[in-house]
Amino acid sequence: MFRKIHSNRDPSVTLFGELRKEFAIYYNKGMEKFQSLLKAYPYHCYVVMLILIPLSCVYVFILTPQPRSAHPPRQTVKTQPVSDSFSGMMRAGSSLARTISLKKEIEAIVAKDSLTAKDGLRLESALAELEQIDQSLKQKP
Repeated sequence: MFRKIHSNRDPSVTLFGELRKEFAIYYNKGMEKFQSLLKAYPYHCYVVMLILIPLSCVYVFILTPQPRSAHPPRQTVKTQPVSDSFSGMMRAGSSLARTISLKKEIEAIVAKDSLTAKDGLRLESALAELEQIDQSLKQKP
């Protein structure tokens, strides 16, 4: 599974080197024509370059639309007094503690081989209490 794969290729032969060998003729011809154009019309090429720089700036900063963010805009957070937030934390903490104790009780009941009527009633009341805790947490921010 973790065998090393050995290759018999020449390490000096690379993709870039092969592409250079293949297209070097066209590249050299293009460079010769470009240099002869620059030597024949230096002033005109300079003016074209100076015109293209501001045009590219206008295109990039003004004409291209800015990409919209994929995230919806952030909603402002309503501030509450410290006493309200502290009491909310205390309420959430007590709800969490009660939820954990109910979960342990439910797991103990479910782990039994056979359930009695008393176990069924206790299971139903525990699940109803969990639902009530969930509803109270959803209502109060």
